[in-house]
Amino acid sequence: MALLDEVKVALRVSTNDSGIEAQITRLIAEAQLDLCKTADVAEVYAKAADPDALIKGAICCYCAYVWTTDPTEKQNLKTCYDDYKAKLAMSSAYSTYDGEPSTTRRTVYATRDGQAYQVADGGGDNGQS
Repeated sequence: MALLDEVKVALRVSTNDSGIEAQITRLIAEAQLDLCKTADVAEVYAKAADPDALIKGAICCYCAYVWTTDPTEKQNLKTCYDDYKAKLAMSSAYSTYDGEPSTTRRTVYATRDGQAYQVADGGGDNGQS
């Protein structure tokens, strides 16, 4: 079954209206882009012609979240989608991370109890300044 058809089932949409299908196709593209940009999922997985069940589940949740007008259902679907994104982001199987450490470091300053602390982004250095 094509991804569009699976999302239509998840949305409980049975029409073949081209306008509705175009809208759902845009929602699928939004979901794929969101997975790539915010969960660091490699495009090869998020935009696959036949993605695996975890990616399909995330895409269906995203589309249903945007599609529904019921506030309670919307919140539940958002929570579900965020859970999918967290799982995908933590999994090295879907990540764009290539295993090489970043050579770019950014220094961030934070305060706690009136003291300034220097935090090196990405390196875990928590030295006082």
